[in-house]
Amino acid sequence: MSTDDIAKKVADGRLVTAEKDSTKNSLWKSFLRILDGDNVLPYVQCQRCKKVLSHDKRKGGTSHLHRHATSCSPSSQATPISSYFKMPCVPASVKSEITVKYAECVCRDIRPFETIAGEGFASLAQAFISIGVKYGMVSAKDVIPNPTTVSRKTAEVADSVRNETAKPQVLECLNNWGGGVTTDMWTEMFTQTSYITVTIHYVDQDWKLMECVLATRSLDVDQRHTALTAANVKQAVDDILTEFDVDMNKIVFITDRGANMLCAMKDCKHVSCCDHMINTVLTHVFDNNNLHDCPQIYSLITASKELVRYFKKSGLMKHLKTTLKQEVATRWNMMYFLLESILDNFEQIEHILRTRSESYRLLAIEKTNLKELVDFLEVFKVASVELESTKKPTMHLVLPWYHKIMQHCKTDRADSVDLSALKCKATSLLIQKFKLEPLHQVAAVLNPKTRNLKMPPQEEKQRVYEVLRAMLSHVTQAQGQNSACKFLFLHWTQS
Repeated sequence: MSTDDIAKKVADGRLVTAEKDSTKNSLWKSFLRILDGDNVLPYVQCQRCKKVLSHDKRKGGTSHLHRHATSCSPSSQATPISSYFKMPCVPASVKSEITVKYAECVCRDIRPFETIAGEGFASLAQAFISIGVKYGMVSAKDVIPNPTTVSRKTAEVADSVRNETAKPQVLECLNNWGGGVTTDMWTEMFTQTSYITVTIHYVDQDWKLMECVLATRSLDVDQRHTALTAANVKQAVDDILTEFDVDMNKIVFITDRGANMLCAMKDCKHVSCCDHMINTVLTHVFDNNNLHDCPQIYSLITASKELVRYFKKSGLMKHLKTTLKQEVATRWNMMYFLLESILDNFEQIEHILRTRSESYRLLAIEKTNLKELVDFLEVFKVASVELESTKKPTMHLVLPWYHKIMQHCKTDRADSVDLSALKCKATSLLIQKFKLEPLHQVAAVLNPKTRNLKMPPQEEKQRVYEVLRAMLSHVTQAQGQNSACKFLFLHWTQS
């Protein structure tokens, strides 16, 4: 029986088709078996073009099926000839040679190892390879530009990327759906120049959470002593957003709770950064002036800092399995990392100090108290790590984490006297410093993972539902909006 006869019988319904298990061979995703009752015939049918081909696994292979699957397409377009050629494979010996050359580059020019890790370097290397293919063996020195030339070209390239990529995205996504704007400032210590960075966060057409740094600018040098005032901050942010044609009515600002920031954003929709608030709480909790009623904890922290300083200066760090971390005021969770690093190396530290007859350095660092404090701080660390993500939404997590931390700060009978006092301070500061917004509450209700609101008390749940009902009551008035979710966000940002 010919393949044409089989095709006619399949079309008439006298023969039936069935899928074949494709878990071991993905080829069978493209073909159907042909059955005559319970009997499997030595033919298959292409799922795309419905052509019948012979296939008897006892007499032949599947190479002809592979060829057909590759050449067949729903649009019947010709397969590019390039698809029949394999990309050249670089031998392992060549890769090894490149590795040696790059190691030499790192040693000679004192460059960081991560230089080759970025997409930009890969693009540059590909450009060099393409030049070699086109022009043959040429000297690299004839191709590599002077650093001054690169610096002059950078501004032009940045303007091109800004106008061709950033602005269209802002107009297409941010100004349509709305989004967030984060901004922060810092001062370069050598020249005392103040800088500000503005970053936008939005959802693109593929529903991916995106972020884009719009600009980093220096504030007015002539007024550097007052550069960080609210008026200067607001003017700098407005100038950058206006330059990118950002619709100010469709954005929410997320910043720290510095007095200048709060004053600058007083007339805008503003949400305080939760990680900054958590850090502020911990900074006040562990301030030396606030630890007078926690003498054991104060002594433990002081001794821990001194211990890390001693190990760094004496060269003893190399004998530990992991390094000890010193507290840095400008970095989050450093108190946790300081104490955790000592706890992880406690036995080794104890042994080293004992052999040097310096065990007195651990007298104030009781291991039980150390672990108790590390366990207390770990919840704050986990919360800040989850809430600082820029690759996935975190607004719905703020309310659950706030109540989880509040629950964590409740005193327990097993707590030491010092830890109980510390928890009371933390609870008071959380109530005082951690500001929840309606957007946090509504986001928690609308997210499937947190919509049950298990942790908040019943009266707070009712307040959250009332806020949501107030927003939903306006949905019927929203004409021409793409969705209720879009309107809810726009309603909050514009109300």
